[in-house]
Amino acid sequence: MMMIIFPDKEKETPKDWAFMEKSGEVLASMPDTWKAYPDNEAGMMSVIDMEYNELKNAMTDKDKSCELVHLASACLRMWRRLNHAE
Repeated sequence: MMMIIFPDKEKETPKDWAFMEKSGEVLASMPDTWKAYPDNEAGMMSVIDMEYNELKNAMTDKDKSCELVHLASACLRMWRRLNHAE
């Protein structure tokens, strides 16, 4: 279960808030490419490897930005598994 904490409306929204929102969306509805891997540590590491390779091959800033969100989300998913924080 993912808990999203919304910033205080009276305070400035963090500049990276869009990144956090997109990561939450990725984790709430995992990309189909992730579903091809087993839901275990080895599978999660394979997803991280895949996302890292996609980032290295991304050509445009838009594609790089998308792959960074996917890679970070895959890493967070693995961190949660390792720390029993799913």
